[in-house]
Amino acid sequence: MTKTGRREFLALMGSIAAGAMTGVFSESSAQSTDQYALKPWAGDDFTLGHKLRDSDLPKLPLESERKVDFVIIGGGMAGLACAHFLRNENVLLLEQYAQTGGTSSGGSYRGIDYSMGAVCTGSNDGNHKKLYDELNIAPAVVPEGDIAWRYDGHWQLGQTGAGNFYKELSRLKSELHGADRTKLDKTTFKDWLSSSDPKFASLMDNICRSWSCAGSDQVVGSVGLGIMDALSTPSYVFEGGNSGIARALFHNLEKSGSGRCQTSAFVWKVEKQGNGGSVVYSDKAQRLHRIEARHIVVCTPPFITRRIVSGLPDKLLKNFAKLEYGAIVVGNFCMKKKVFNNPYQSFADGNFPFSQMIMAETPYQIKGSYKPEMGSVLTVYHPFCTGAAGRARLLGTDRKKLAESLVKRLGELVEGFQGSLEEVVLTRWGHAFVIPRAGVSEALSEIKGVNPEWMTFAHSTAAGYQSLGGAIHSAKYASDRCLGVRHQS
Repeated sequence: MTKTGRREFLALMGSIAAGAMTGVFSESSAQSTDQYALKPWAGDDFTLGHKLRDSDLPKLPLESERKVDFVIIGGGMAGLACAHFLRNENVLLLEQYAQTGGTSSGGSYRGIDYSMGAVCTGSNDGNHKKLYDELNIAPAVVPEGDIAWRYDGHWQLGQTGAGNFYKELSRLKSELHGADRTKLDKTTFKDWLSSSDPKFASLMDNICRSWSCAGSDQVVGSVGLGIMDALSTPSYVFEGGNSGIARALFHNLEKSGSGRCQTSAFVWKVEKQGNGGSVVYSDKAQRLHRIEARHIVVCTPPFITRRIVSGLPDKLLKNFAKLEYGAIVVGNFCMKKKVFNNPYQSFADGNFPFSQMIMAETPYQIKGSYKPEMGSVLTVYHPFCTGAAGRARLLGTDRKKLAESLVKRLGELVEGFQGSLEEVVLTRWGHAFVIPRAGVSEALSEIKGVNPEWMTFAHSTAAGYQSLGGAIHSAKYASDRCLGVRHQS
């Protein structure tokens, strides 16, 4: 895996394409406290997804009501990118939620767009740059030294300096970069922290949890190398994080022709029909529809894909079953004035239930468009435990209590935080991304390019790594297959 691939795989920078289960969901009402407004949950809505999981399906229509050349399932980054590449064709994109983007979706506060998931990427060349140019967007460049670490009760700034923290950081980087890749993939990240100062090891473990939804004892040693690489290279950031890319893709698709994106469309079944395939979905009013297509592109995560698609190759099913997912809450804390003057990203140690913290106004500052009246938005990543246990805990979490707890802990790190706080938005992702355990890299590699003739699996994991780069690569591969199918017919 390339350095950029590891960076995006670990840092929640890639797009887990939305589709039959993931996406942006909002409850009907907000809550207020004496200090701030607490907005409804955003993120996953498990209602229909759990019906699908439990095989509690409605009566599906047998007759098709329309036919298109290409259907794309899932309006996350991979699905949006694929639709962009096919924008001049007869294409229909189906997205479960009212907003496209998946974990690359976002919100806005006082003119600051913020991310509800993926915040940046590690690449501004190749396919990334080509896509940005086509969309007429450009990222701000955040230098690699723009970082703060919470160590021994104090903030340490940058990558180099005097003191024990920087000695520990330098030693870990040197050992990981000097290690054989095979050894890294057969050991845990915790093994590489065993000789570290306990306070440093606690910090690294908490960073690992924020980035991979799993502790250093659960992920392979190459995760540690990925973290070091990611924090030693520049970040490329759009206003709103990766949601800025998702919005640009959606608007560009709308410009190419109305009706190409059907939101609030929950997909129940995908199957082969004739020389192509058919898709059954329900719309916002719960009306059921069956449509035919010459080729179907499935951009949903593997665990959803195996539930909705009939007749998947055994090789895909076998490797899908090896993947486990982590749950996370992304909190956006909107402040009427800027009181936290740390760099673009900061990392709290193991004394806190979160680690990574992002300043959403940074790209505005870099591009010179930030104004003091815009205030500030702090994006915080709070991981839950892995697998079904983590999702169950996430579903049972009281939103108001979680917000109160996070506000209290953030107040310990940011002077003046509670007095400036005006709005809190919590976003829950039950299947945020694949846990990078031993064997996962091999399983993802086995997924690449395994497709029946009538459909293409094009989630970012199909490229072998979960990331924005993986999403773009999968989308391009799928669109090329679609065009090949059309040219042959």
